Amino acid sequence: MKNLENLGVQEMNSKELTENNGGFIPLVILGVAFTAQAVAAGVSTLFVAGMAVGVGVASSQNK
Repeated sequence: MKNLENLGVQEMNSKELTENNGGFIPLVILGVAFTAQAVAAGVSTLFVAGMAVGVGVASSQNK
């Protein structure tokens, strides 16, 4: 701990430990960004699966 004090780092008090400066909005933004990625992945997976089914049906009808 002595080395950190030389760098200007000090231990946080109980108020600083419980204080939250981020608020609710960053959590919402993170949630929307994560949800958008999950939806995009799901749509891509369904698209590829639909293409595979379509190719399978088309190739079985050509025989």
